[in-house]
Amino acid sequence: MLTQLITKGEDGLLNYNVASDGVVVPDGATVHAHRGMGVGDACDYYMVVSNGSKKVVVVVFTEGQAKEQAASLTSNVLKQVWQKMFVSGK
Repeated sequence: MLTQLITKGEDGLLNYNVASDGVVVPDGATVHAHRGMGVGDACDYYMVVSNGSKKVVVVVFTEGQAKEQAASLTSNVLKQVWQKMFVSGK
């Protein structure tokens, strides 16, 4: 679904500000996101991460974690994705 949004140029419709949950967005990254909460004890993030020319889909599903823990995990995932997919170019 997220790749279809990218293909259609509509990933900007994902307008949740993950930083408002404490997620750290890497410098230079644009993140279009949606967050899902409340199904059981889940806190999920659906994101399109971009450097302006390349876009990558990142989805983080959690269960049994507080929002703060999910935000910390998501920050770590974004950092790794940014480094591997954008900085080092792999």
